[in-house]
Amino acid sequence: MWYNENMEAIKIIIVFVLGFLLAQAIKTVLAFPDFKKQKGMRDKIAFVVRSGGTVSGHTAGFTGVTMYLGLSQGFDAPIFALSACMAMIVIYDALNVRYAVGEQGKIIEKIISYYHIKTKKIRIVEGHTIPQIILGILLGVLIALGVWWVF
Repeated sequence: MWYNENMEAIKIIIVFVLGFLLAQAIKTVLAFPDFKKQKGMRDKIAFVVRSGGTVSGHTAGFTGVTMYLGLSQGFDAPIFALSACMAMIVIYDALNVRYAVGEQGKIIEKIISYYHIKTKKIRIVEGHTIPQIILGILLGVLIALGVWWVF
């Protein structure tokens, strides 16, 4: 059946989207002077959806989903355990893999500039620091609790 009177799947999607969007909005507000420096609409949109910075949107979104699943399905439910494992992977990736790739990207950009290599500008994917991850976790938990309370 495609319809469920509780619409739990929709609520889970709402939690993820709210977590991600609020994190991106907070990042933009905190870096508003840099946002204002962006020239065109395309650059402004790219600035808003960029990776890295405070708060981690991926962490907020997935932590929110995990918390909401724990509240709605029970913290002993297999789906909560699966979501918790996935949240740990997302957090590990944001903290370690994407951070390392971002640092390497900055070095590659310096090498390209130093040797005057003709290439299109590389997009640097930034990761997160531990405080940025912690703020993402807190935001996700608060959103999950809010959605749980509202519905």
